[in-house]
Amino acid sequence: MTVSDAFIRYQDVFKSFGSKEVLRGVDLDIGSGETVVVLGGSGTGKSVLLRHTVGLMAPLRAGTGRNERPGARPLHHPLCG
Repeated sequence: MTVSDAFIRYQDVFKSFGSKEVLRGVDLDIGSGETVVVLGGSGTGKSVLLRHTVGLMAPLRAGTGRNERPGARPLHHPLCG
């Protein structure tokens, strides 16, 4: 998938809560119309990844963590900093 094909792209995304790292260098491209399933055990970051996707959280640091649609805003909610 090329950058122009990605509807959502995460590149080297990190998120932690205190000393608990839940996202460590996540790379993920999702194409328009593509269905994706996120599997993992309890506490492995599934909900955190989804909250980033809908803009309820911002990553601790990331290469890219935004919607790739033209004119799209970065994935973070103004109330969540």
